[in-house]
Amino acid sequence: MPPRSVMQRGAAAANARRRAQTHSSDSARTCIRLPEGVSAFAVKKAGVYRLDIMPYIVGEGNPCADKGAVYFERTFWVHRGVGANNEMYVCPAKTANLPCPICQWILQQRKDPNADEDTIKSLLPKERQLFNVIDVTSKAEEEKGVQIWDISFHLFGKLLDDRLKNQEDGDNFDSFCECEGGKTLRCTFVEKSWNGNSFCETSAIDFKNREADYDPEQTVDAVYCLDDLLIIAGKKDSTGKVPFTYERLKEIFLQVPEVS
Repeated sequence: MPPRSVMQRGAAAANARRRAQTHSSDSARTCIRLPEGVSAFAVKKAGVYRLDIMPYIVGEGNPCADKGAVYFERTFWVHRGVGANNEMYVCPAKTANLPCPICQWILQQRKDPNADEDTIKSLLPKERQLFNVIDVTSKAEEEKGVQIWDISFHLFGKLLDDRLKNQEDGDNFDSFCECEGGKTLRCTFVEKSWNGNSFCETSAIDFKNREADYDPEQTVDAVYCLDDLLIIAGKKDSTGKVPFTYERLKEIFLQVPEVS
């Protein structure tokens, strides 16, 4: 277990500011391997939620923080509307600098003057984020403990980055993700619709002092390494195997039946 000092006060806040300053602007089954017994958090209806974003020890490949750092999110990119079931898959190229058959197809199509621009645009990688989150809106939700939150960057993270970048002296919003001295995010979500689909978007984020601190040692055990949860085609696991291959993603994209 990483030592308590790894989660020392100030470490996560520094990395939160770094994320905000350097950033430019249902996937659980196909994009994320949820640990056994862990639930996926989702904002299912408009309203006010009180959320504690928890820090974790960064693993391999996080584009915004070095391995071993204390951080609070995992940025990744996905292709939507893939295959016969119109599912979402992690883009290996944007997320892990690995070959991506969908990006390669897009590149080929852009050389064709007769290509369908709408199809190309719909398949471009879209940015998302993972968080370790505790929903403290109610006692019943809080008792669920740490959940994994997968959400579009534009529906939550963009506003969070803006709030961190534009804070005034003395606000100390960067500490929101600290175990000690952290803040609860009071998030207001409003319902929006696009192309016949409804979703919830963050319209306001307020930083509230927490009623109590989290114990750093217990937090290390309770949270999950977000970098290890992504299903990335062509990426090796801890045993050196590739559970989901480039070839299989290509077959799904081209709607080639899987050979058993």
